[in-house]
Amino acid sequence: MKICIAGKNEIAVHGLEICITILGRENVLICPNVGDDGVSRWQPSLVRFAKEWGVKIVELNDLYEIDDLIFFSLEFDKIICPNKFKKAKLFNIHFSKLPAYKGMFTSAWPILNGEKYSGVTLHQIDEGIDTGDIIDQIDIKISEENTARDLYFMYMNSAKVLLDRCLCKLIDGNYALTPQSAYGSSYYSKLSINYSDINLQLRNTAEFIYRQVKAFNFREFQIPHIDGFQLGKGKIQANRSKGKVGRIIFDGPDAIAVSAIDFDIRFERNRSWDFFVFVIESNISAITNYVSDRSTINFMNANGWTPLIIAAYEGKYSVCRALLEAGADLKISNQNGTTALMYAKDYAVRTGDFSVCKLLLESGCNLFQRDRFGFTVIDYSKIKKEMSAIRFFGSAKND
Repeated sequence: MKICIAGKNEIAVHGLEICITILGRENVLICPNVGDDGVSRWQPSLVRFAKEWGVKIVELNDLYEIDDLIFFSLEFDKIICPNKFKKAKLFNIHFSKLPAYKGMFTSAWPILNGEKYSGVTLHQIDEGIDTGDIIDQIDIKISEENTARDLYFMYMNSAKVLLDRCLCKLIDGNYALTPQSAYGSSYYSKLSINYSDINLQLRNTAEFIYRQVKAFNFREFQIPHIDGFQLGKGKIQANRSKGKVGRIIFDGPDAIAVSAIDFDIRFERNRSWDFFVFVIESNISAITNYVSDRSTINFMNANGWTPLIIAAYEGKYSVCRALLEAGADLKISNQNGTTALMYAKDYAVRTGDFSVCKLLLESGCNLFQRDRFGFTVIDYSKIKKEMSAIRFFGSAKND
């Protein structure tokens, strides 16, 4: 038996990991999405993990002649034609509660439509688009504040639960199938939203304006804006709108309001990237005196780096100290598990300056924290034969 994981991101990497555990890496293959260059960014690279774990990488065409194949589509970017496979069991995890929201943009459309629930679905792959018989599902409750990004990560976490509880059943053939109903079915194509040209419809109700902002808020890709003002948390006001529909009212530097058809709606400025700007500018005062949402200090950027990781990699001692005092979390790593200390080590080896490494260790950094491939900062120093780092961490280990 061979298992192939086809797709991307954390769900595909998780699927790969549990398949290796069950069947051994020699019986597992991966088929990555186009564009997976082996570099983990805000999500882990399936190619990178396959190479680290010694798993063979194949093309879709390579799978058609394999006997006794189990194929998992986990955010895969190609349409699967079942009749091309010689003998295979084909499965997909779709980010919606089928039969609703077949197709694309399932993190945005439920929010645009004001849904209170969504879900994830494990189903067989047939000739249609997300139309195969259902094997298992998990419900997801959507709260009033959830953005598309929030919903995407809820999908991801629930999909991992589905894999964990169903994989052995699928391997053994011990599962039941439920045909999808024609009722409650919906579909959205890749043309249903044009993300290259998102224009908020302000001549609408306050609720719909609010839904649009939440549905298009995914900070690694885009943040909705009005006249360059990036929109954060919103609140529909109690007062009825008296101004012209769609009129924009600036409420100081940090808030904006819109007169809708019915009620005014007010948005705070989105502060997702403030700490990244402070790091770039080495603005210690701004880090120290920041008065907005300090949870953003541990946000990752599109490359999977936190402000502390960036400052550590660049050897900015004073910035690192200010970030730590302001609440930066030493335990947070990138998607490969690379820690701030590992990045600080790279700077130290380049320059001979180990002051940031010393600061991180004195602040409670775990010298023996392993990345997702099982290595510590000491291991990498030895692998790369970085003698200055070996001496420094050897001394730190003995302290």
